[in-house]
Amino acid sequence: MWSVRFRGSAAQLRALRDVLWAGSGLILTGAVVTALAAGLHATRHPTYSASSQLLLRSEIPLDLLEPVGGVDIEVAPSELDLDVKTEAALLGSPVVAGRVARSLGLPIPPGSVETTVLTDSLIEVRASASDPLLAAVLANDFADQYLAYRREAATRVIALLTRNLDMRAAQLRARINKLDDELALAETARARPRPANV
Repeated sequence: MWSVRFRGSAAQLRALRDVLWAGSGLILTGAVVTALAAGLHATRHPTYSASSQLLLRSEIPLDLLEPVGGVDIEVAPSELDLDVKTEAALLGSPVVAGRVARSLGLPIPPGSVETTVLTDSLIEVRASASDPLLAAVLANDFADQYLAYRREAATRVIALLTRNLDMRAAQLRARINKLDDELALAETARARPRPANV
């Protein structure tokens, strides 16, 4: 067991207590001044927020993804049919923030935005800034750049679908040509006169 002994008078003990008390008062005063300064800064530099809403729908009609003439298209339309939570996560992603920065000529991508799923096809994006106009511009540009990003993804899928259909059409044409040649040979063989039996 440890024990601490203090050798000194009662006056020295009171002096030590007063110093500690004065130090705690100074710390408390510093905390109060810091809180007041932060509050004053917030009132002089308020933060504004603005929101924009996106109505989601597939860019490609679903019947375009169905098999044509019994020929199955080997493409997964996963880039088109994302669930609304994935769409909301993509909307606030660094990829879209980078596109917004390039679009608005910002030196760095803007801070994160809040995305909220309102319904199964409606997402809200909320941006904050010290200027109300900038907050509105950011919210709208996040929505615009996300739509452009999704349009580009849909265009890639359409290009893949078109390429696959062209390849299948070429294969079908080759098979049809081969069947035509075989049919022509069979017709020619049947039209030849048979030798008479002697």
